[in-house]
Amino acid sequence: MMKSIVEEKLVSFKTLEQKVFRYVCELAQEINLKRRSTCHKILRRIFYSLYHKFPSVNKKSYKYY
Repeated sequence: MMKSIVEEKLVSFKTLEQKVFRYVCELAQEINLKRRSTCHKILRRIFYSLYHKFPSVNKKSYKYY
């Protein structure tokens, strides 16, 4: 498909390459944001449960955002 697009001169190879690269970068960014959000939620649950299991720990050292 890409070969026929380039051969028919619908789009230059450089332009096609830039568009594909931009699309892949945006996709990777979206995946990374979702992954980080999920990790943040998991860590928040872990710290919250530890915070309540060990009440003798200095509570001023923990901050929840």
